Amino acid sequence: MPLILALPLCALAALCPLPVRTGFLKSPGAALRVGLAIGAFRRQGSLALTRAEGKLALRLSSSNGERLIPLGRSKDRSAASAVGKAMRFLLRRTRAERLEARLIVNAGDAQSTVLLAALIGAALSSLRAARPGLPLRGRVRCAFSEPGEARLMGIFSLRAGHIMLAALLFCREYCFGRLRAWINTPSKTS
Repeated sequence: MPLILALPLCALAALCPLPVRTGFLKSPGAALRVGLAIGAFRRQGSLALTRAEGKLALRLSSSNGERLIPLGRSKDRSAASAVGKAMRFLLRRTRAERLEARLIVNAGDAQSTVLLAALIGAALSSLRAARPGLPLRGRVRCAFSEPGEARLMGIFSLRAGHIMLAALLFCREYCFGRLRAWINTPSKTS
């Protein structure tokens, strides 16, 4: 095998077991903080929902500047189907390392506040019982004189090799979808 092909393949094989961690933190009164760590390299920024040119977009602000990521449906159905399959592949291999929710509930009156806090606490407990491997920690308390707030945090991890396989799955599904569309399109006779 030529050296020009062997070196990148060896590099990819060495990167496959590299852990990729992503996390989020939503504190009261602060923007949603997101982070990505690939091995020793880390990137952090804040994420906000905004409108750009009449369409919804995500504003990603980091130390390098701001970037708008448009949110919209793709007109290409084969690309949307391929993205869906690749995302399902990644979600099955993603592992939650830490999930935490600290909630202060205030629904206006005492009775509604206590009922809502009990309902949220029961939902968290039933989620822990249904998924015992999920590292979920939740704390719910009532606030009768102060406003309600939520502090949510989560850390998820997967391997770089899974991301590479998801990219290959996306390419395969997209190419086959385009090929199917080309084969099934009737030709026009002149």
